[in-house]
Amino acid sequence: MNPQFIGSLVKKLSRLESPNQALNFFKWASKRSDASASPELYSAIIHGLTKAKLYSKAGYGVFATGARRGSDLVYHRIDGMPGIHACNSLLDGLHKMGRFESMWGIYGDMISRGMVSNVVTYSTMINGCCSQGNVAKARFLFDEMVERNKIAPNVVTYTSLICCLCKEGLVMEANDLFRKMRLSGVLPNLYTYNAMMDGYCKMADVGRALSLYEEMLGGGGDGLRPNVVTFGILIDGFCRLGELEKAREFFFDMVKFSVLPNLFIYNCLIDGYCKAGRFRDSLCLCSEMVKVGLWPDIFTCNILIKGFCGTGRVEEGVDLLNKIQREGVVPNSITYNSLIDGYVKDGNMEGALKLCSQMTHNGVEPNVISFSCLIDGHCEEGKMEAATGLYSEMMVKGFVPDVEGRNSDAVKLLSELKGCKSNERASNQVVNMDGVFPNKVTYMVLIFGLCRDGLIFEAMKFFKAMRGLCMVPDAVTYAVIMQRSCQIKRSIEAMMFLADMIKVGITLDPDTYHLIGDNSSGTKAQFMLA
Repeated sequence: MNPQFIGSLVKKLSRLESPNQALNFFKWASKRSDASASPELYSAIIHGLTKAKLYSKAGYGVFATGARRGSDLVYHRIDGMPGIHACNSLLDGLHKMGRFESMWGIYGDMISRGMVSNVVTYSTMINGCCSQGNVAKARFLFDEMVERNKIAPNVVTYTSLICCLCKEGLVMEANDLFRKMRLSGVLPNLYTYNAMMDGYCKMADVGRALSLYEEMLGGGGDGLRPNVVTFGILIDGFCRLGELEKAREFFFDMVKFSVLPNLFIYNCLIDGYCKAGRFRDSLCLCSEMVKVGLWPDIFTCNILIKGFCGTGRVEEGVDLLNKIQREGVVPNSITYNSLIDGYVKDGNMEGALKLCSQMTHNGVEPNVISFSCLIDGHCEEGKMEAATGLYSEMMVKGFVPDVEGRNSDAVKLLSELKGCKSNERASNQVVNMDGVFPNKVTYMVLIFGLCRDGLIFEAMKFFKAMRGLCMVPDAVTYAVIMQRSCQIKRSIEAMMFLADMIKVGITLDPDTYHLIGDNSSGTKAQFMLA
């Protein structure tokens, strides 16, 4: 049994769509001493297995048991490299497996051994660069292929680079390449059009995406038919702009092309309706989705839970959370944060704290948004000690306030107070904080911080400014400023604060009365303001 016969048999087995039989025969034959002289044997098995999309098995000739062992098995067991087609197949397989280091290793060995790359090699490697987000390297390979090696790019090469550029937000550069592609006589395919349309939609230029869509359906796209990805791109683009009727129009157009909507498309529309305040339409669409056999995923559930909370139906959101957990859908931080925020806005801090504990118990760590919601809630209730405690915990965990999309005045101001030796700099900024007029919570946090630092006159100034804007402090704010006034022997001011408190109808509990009366040692106040 000579090597030529072995290679021929492997090829036949691969062509007969029996790649596993070919692999078993290959394993047996490769142990023979005369097999080491046959690069064709390795080429045949690699090509056959990659053609059958058995990428991990295709690596058998180069990688043993899934662990990289360099290219020893090829280079030491055969006299030379496999052919270019087998190498291209192997590179493609490694790319699809996400084994980029191995892919570049094989490519480097091909170059060092003098193997001449062809358009398939370059297309595969450019595609690999794009998967890694390495635009610079993709550009370099493209230029090397065209300018130095005079290899004409094909539709796959162009599309790979266009897709990469669009993903990185370089849509105008992608458009230039798209135009150059057509001028060179290479017709774009559906993937090319989808990549360009997605790029335009991501930069909120749905008009140009729509023009490309119409061109694709006409002669410019050689009569290409849109697929579910095409419709998903356009529907998502219109939903992001709030053009729901246009999005719905494309949703119905899918039927004309016999394209069934997928979960992504339903999620886009459901989210669009929620953001437009049409929550009932979102629920109807979700029911419609279930009827056609698509079950909500975590993205759908997060959209609906946020919708429930935004319409004051937090308990229904919690019911949905419990339901999805029973059905095996794992909630994430977005799920819990929406509900925590909903509870806080409803004034139900007990529910918010309980849900935060449940979140931690289920292995989901609270993030900066979780902390910001709870800090706001504590400030609204006047529990400044709890708010500052949570803020300190947030800082210890390394979270940076306001980096994840939640604008919390309380957290902003606590950050200012924590960063200053005194609160004077923070108080100077509060009147116009990032162009936003301070609200009740902002004033209460600042008054609390100023009192804590002994800046009672500054605190009085902001208290009066707050009342001048018809904002009513809570009982704790009144108690703190009265207690500090008494400590510095400003009894008249303390009595004025008390009279104002009675006037607005705020009552103090026994603990707060004791706090005010303890104006000599200030032990309870020190505990509260520490």
